[in-house]
Amino acid sequence: MSTRILVALSLLTFVVPIAEAQSTRSTVTGTVTDADGAPLPGAQIADVAFQRGTTAGPDGRYTLDGLPPGTHTLEIRFVGYQTAVREVTLQAGETREMNVSLEERVLETDGVTVTGTARARSTLRAPQDVDVMGTEDLQSGRSAALGELLQENVDGVSSIQTGAQAGKPVLRGLSGKRVVLLKDGIAQEYYQFGVRHFPTTNASEAERVEVVRGASSILYGSDALGGAINVISKPAPTTGVDAFEVGGSASTQYYTNNNERAVALDLSAAQGNVGWRVGAERRIAGNYHTPDAPTFSETKKGGTFGDPRYTGEVPFTNFEQWSTYGQVGLQGAFGTLQLYGDYWSNAQNFLLPAGGTPGQTPFPAAGLGQNLEHSNVVLKGNIVADGFVLKPRLSWQRSIRQSGAPGTNLGDIRDGGGLARFDYPLDLKTDI
Repeated sequence: MSTRILVALSLLTFVVPIAEAQSTRSTVTGTVTDADGAPLPGAQIADVAFQRGTTAGPDGRYTLDGLPPGTHTLEIRFVGYQTAVREVTLQAGETREMNVSLEERVLETDGVTVTGTARARSTLRAPQDVDVMGTEDLQSGRSAALGELLQENVDGVSSIQTGAQAGKPVLRGLSGKRVVLLKDGIAQEYYQFGVRHFPTTNASEAERVEVVRGASSILYGSDALGGAINVISKPAPTTGVDAFEVGGSASTQYYTNNNERAVALDLSAAQGNVGWRVGAERRIAGNYHTPDAPTFSETKKGGTFGDPRYTGEVPFTNFEQWSTYGQVGLQGAFGTLQLYGDYWSNAQNFLLPAGGTPGQTPFPAAGLGQNLEHSNVVLKGNIVADGFVLKPRLSWQRSIRQSGAPGTNLGDIRDGGGLARFDYPLDLKTDI
């Protein structure tokens, strides 16, 4: 009998605190409707911070319980309607009534058409291979070169590397003028015929990157013989309420081999149907290093040279890269409008084939300094008018390529930041 009493008392020591904790929990209940008062069954109500949520029933009614006392931010979502954000302060054990009315919105997607057929077709039967890198992959694998980023994260994609910061994507053995680079569906001009002029796009401003492999000229123009790469920018945020909300993120990277430092910052703000976003990224790197080993001139046998040509610190491989972007967006029952602009700049040296005469030990290294810049402004929208959907796209781009004569370089990275500049004998500018 004493054992039974002891067990019962032990159980009570656990049950009583649990019951007390449950009694302090609070509840939010209410109805989710559209602007006309019709219920929206299946609407999602979530407290993101506490990772709790529920779904509205057939009559639009919902109950979200088990919330601790304090201030909570709830998000109410339903497909085809603007997401509503509500703040509610709960007392211990309180049940609060909160009814929400959602406004309709136009769904906007920037998907890539992959079938090229008159009727929709399953991606399993599509004639082209499509891969997508999402936001998470872009943040974890971000690098200075788009080609290197895709090579490391997308199967079947390689890169032509001409420096730590330079990489041209290769799809099915084709690159340059045979692969189209797009941003939000608009082809980007960057003198892609030059092996040292690589895509002028920074992954920090992208929401996702879509890679279409295989001949895509019908969809993207004659240059897409090898495929297409579409960089989808992040959308401007909205809240659906009058409250002003801000958010943001910051990240940094460091590579020991070439002392490469990178800092990225993204800030966003929204009030009602209007949203803003700005961001910047900066990278600075010195010369990269290889293991010390006998060079090709030291291992020469007869008239045959071996590898490698340079060991230790490899000269003329330093660079400075930075980019900025900003956008403003408007959403409503009429549709969406977004104005977007960015600027990208990359100054670097390239290690050229060594000069001198055969047999000279060691061969002297030669560099070539280069400055690349790209500006981009886009106005795009999805507008509903009398049963029609209009998708205007207005774009302006400026691409600049400046190169020094062989044997010149941009100099070392100064402590104050930036590479030493000079006048360029090759200076190209294109506006489209």
